[in-house]
Amino acid sequence: MRIQLACLIAVLGAAPAVAFADTAEPIDAAALDADGKIAAGLDFRFGTAEEDGSSAVLFLFDLNGRVPVTPNLLFHARLPFEVSSFEFLGSDQDASSLGNLEVGGRYAGRARQLRYGLGVRLALPTAADDGEAGLGNIFAGAYIATIDLARYLPNTTAIGFDASVRWTDGRVFLHGEIDLDFLLLQDSDDNQIFYLRLLAGALVTDNLTLMAGFHNAFFLDAPLGADDSVHSLAAGGTLSLRSADLSAYLFFPLDDFADPWGFGVNAAARF
Repeated sequence: MRIQLACLIAVLGAAPAVAFADTAEPIDAAALDADGKIAAGLDFRFGTAEEDGSSAVLFLFDLNGRVPVTPNLLFHARLPFEVSSFEFLGSDQDASSLGNLEVGGRYAGRARQLRYGLGVRLALPTAADDGEAGLGNIFAGAYIATIDLARYLPNTTAIGFDASVRWTDGRVFLHGEIDLDFLLLQDSDDNQIFYLRLLAGALVTDNLTLMAGFHNAFFLDAPLGADDSVHSLAAGGTLSLRSADLSAYLFFPLDDFADPWGFGVNAAARF
């Protein structure tokens, strides 16, 4: 069957939206430095949720990388995929599928105590849209809606623009991001999503950083405006080694979504 937008709206009303900006995210604080090194990583997220007799268990993976072009300019790419098991409309189903391939570019700079970045990205419609795989992608997209709904959404091309700034004073930092995504859905008008992400952190040791943050998504157009906004909170830490970063985090939503919970880990190597 072909997954329709009406099904997405139903899932958005029943599935949780949770996420955390970690070192694998192209627009996260750790990616604001164009350090001249190639980076490649794997991000893994796990979560569960229940709502009105439906339940889902989600395993989300991202293969990602970035390649510097100049001291301030880098290109990045991401290939997401999901493995899920869910009960929906009285039927138990399992799914596995690719999400939407993403490519983009980013300018990063410094000015005294500030790091800043400007980026653009394009998500291509490579996510499966049929049968269990398509439904699993819709669950996965709704589950991380506070950070990137288009990452798994079937039949969707997305263009995103973002700006980030990070202020550091000694071992403490504050970080903010804004992002505007244009979702080009089949058989639908364009839909815009505005993201706002705020986090605070501290360098506890020379290698360990602890962070906590809020992530918010605001749906600016119907029909995605069935729920006007979703919000989540997360906390975690990153261990920075000579040529790699290792992170772990917990996340949960701030809205009345299914009482879910989840955690994530990621590893990124620098060459």
